[in-house]
Formats: sequence, C-alpha cells, structure tokens
Amino acid sequence: MAMGGILQGAQFSPTGELIVVPGDQVSDAFQRQRVSIPFNLLDNSLVFNAAPQIMDTALTGGGTFTYLTGESAGRLRVGLANGDRVIRQSFARPPYQPGRSYLILMTGIMGAIKAGVAQRIGAFDADNGLFFEQNGTTLRVVVRRAGVDVAVDQANWNLDKMDGTGPSGVTINMAAAQVFVIDFQWLGVGRVRYGFSIAGKTVYCHEVLNANVSTVGVYMVTSSNPVRYEIQNLDVSPSNTDLIEICASIVSEGGQEPLGLLGSCSSFLANTTGLNLVALTRTPVATIRLKSGFEKAAFRLLALDALNESADFIFVEVFAGGVLSGGAAVVTAVSEALEMVTGNTTLTGGDRLYSTHLSSQLREATDSLLSTAFFGSTIAGVPQIVTVTMTAMNGASTGAHAGLTWREYP
Repeated sequence: MAMGGILQGAQFSPTGELIVVPGDQVSDAFQRQRVSIPFNLLDNSLVFNAAPQIMDTALTGGGTFTYLTGESAGRLRVGLANGDRVIRQSFARPPYQPGRSYLILMTGIMGAIKAGVAQRIGAFDADNGLFFEQNGTTLRVVVRRAGVDVAVDQANWNLDKMDGTGPSGVTINMAAAQVFVIDFQWLGVGRVRYGFSIAGKTVYCHEVLNANVSTVGVYMVTSSNPVRYEIQNLDVSPSNTDLIEICASIVSEGGQEPLGLLGSCSSFLANTTGLNLVALTRTPVATIRLKSGFEKAAFRLLALDALNESADFIFVEVFAGGVLSGGAAVVTAVSEALEMVTGNTTLTGGDRLYSTHLSSQLREATDSLLSTAFFGSTIAGVPQIVTVTMTAMNGASTGAHAGLTWREYP
C-alpha cells in the first residue's frame, strides 16, 4: 500500500514501524500537532464600532480613518500627498511565553499593488515585528529587528510563491479580502512562517529559519508586539488609496500560564490619612500606568481593594482611560514597570470596568477584575491609565483609600 498517498508525512523507521509526522496543515510552529485549545491573547473585531478601547489611531498629513458602519470594518485612506500615513495599532502587546507557538491571524484588504504606496499588516511596531507588506512594487514578507527590515519578495518565497506554480496551485489575489497567517517560535532564534488561509486551509508561502543559521543573535529584540495595520504614501499619488482593516487575533497555541510579575499599590502610600470626598463628586483616588521607558511593556488588572473610614456611603468605580486633571499630581513608583498617580481631582471620560458600593467603615476586596485584557501604550508611547474613583453618596466623607493589584509584563 502506498502509505504516502494516505497519510501526509508517513515514514518508516529502520525497524519497519510506521511513523506519522504531522504535516504543516495540522502542526504548529513547534511541529506539534494542533490538538490543544488555543488561548486567545488579543481579539479585535469591528462589529459595533472602531474598537477605541483596543486600537489606537495615528494620522499624518491627509491620512484618514473611517469606521464603515454595517461592514464590520475600517478604512485607512491616504490622499495624494507624499508622506500621508495612517496607523491602527493595538494598545496591548500580548506577552510571549517561551516554548509556545504563537499564531497571528489578521484579515483585511490591501488592494492591488500601487506605485509609491506601502501597506503593512501584521504584529509589529516601529522597532520590531513580523508582517506582510506591499511596498509599491511587490508583495513581500518582513522581519523587523531593531528598526531594520529584512524583507523577502514574493518571487523568492521558499514554500509557495502563490503565483500558481507552487504546491498549492493558488495565485494570490491581493485585491480580494485575505486571512493573513503568521506563526512563530521566538526563543530569540526560532522559526517564522507566513501564509494565507484559503478555503479553510493554511497555505504557507515562506519560512524564515534562524536556529543553526543566524549569526546575528535574536531575529527580533522582542516578540511581544501589537497588531498593526499601516498605509503610507512614499511619493505623490494620483489618487486616494485604501487599506481595509477587518479583524485580528493573537493566539498562544497550547495555553498560557499566569506568569509575569505581581504588583500592588494603595493610595495610602501617598496619603496616609485618606482622601476627603465632596458629596456627589466623582474623585480619582488612585491611578496606575506604565512608567516612562516601559512603553512597550503591558499589565493586566487583577483586583481592587477599597476602604471607607467615614460614616457615609461611597460609590466606587474603576475606569480604563480618560483624562486626569485638577489638583497637584503626585507620582509614586510602585513596581519595576508601573507608577501610581494620586492628587488629581477630576477624571474625564474613560470606560467603566467595575463599580460597587461601600457602607460606613467598610472594606471591599474583589478579584472580579480578573481579565485577559492587557493595558499598554498608544502609538506615540503615551501609557493607558486605570483609575479608581470614589463618590460620596450623601454628605462629605473622609478617610477614603483604594488600591489595585495587577500582573505586569516588562
């Protein structure tokens, strides 16, 4: 029986036993059969809005971003001027755990190659990452290391050139919507594979081998990178050019351990007597954010601790984002990567993550904030903030304290 026609990768040992080696369609970046439940580290879809809690937007020149209502997509558009640019990038940088295969799945429409226009889709920033690129002349795959790009053009792809001549027989159509696939080992020197999911199957087009090959050390300085869509005019253009963003996911294949560094803070560190609250006025009590120099780190909120020493009732809320103002901000380092801000009197905007009520002289401790959501920084490096606010529900209150616990990934 011709076993090769039945079992992909079937081999026989020297003693005659059948050995089945998982093929590329069913194996992850570490050549382990994909039978485990994937653990999603980041998910982004644009079903209801442009996901402002997940994705940051940066516009340069005449670049614009438009949420396409009813299409679950967004349009990144550059105009005619040289230098027009649009970037959509996730705040969070999902942490990499050595020894696991990471899978990046992103959907979008680059459109046909256009002279003078660069388009990029992948997990990367200005310094490091992995992505697909149309650079005005060709489609290629790229490894970015410390701001330097190593690109391989479609004509030189080593698994399938996707021009109809490869093993799959597929000719890639970049004017159509695509599912872009990247899986990788990191460990500094692992393998990277690029491909497309077509008709429910992954067609790998190129792999980059580093172990036993590279002589420059790590192939990218960090593997904890944000998902990113980017379009840029490299020259004057005769017409507008669009890049369509649809959906993105980063998956740890084989689960995820709760690693990272635990940290905790309390407003007591900056104000031992507690905060005095004005009746019916929401007041920020404690805020945490990444320190300067740790813009590429991330943290995940775990728990809230709040204390009311007064005889009044207090309403407690936790917000992500928003703008602090008023008062005199006091910044206290509370861990390797995070700092606490106290002393401001107003928080404007933000998204409420949690709320509770405290009766007189009561402490509230909860781990209900446990989440897989990661907080990071904007494209420009401005850290996201998480703030505990308190509101005296009747008269003025005294002795309000709050603290947060998190897991950080510097």
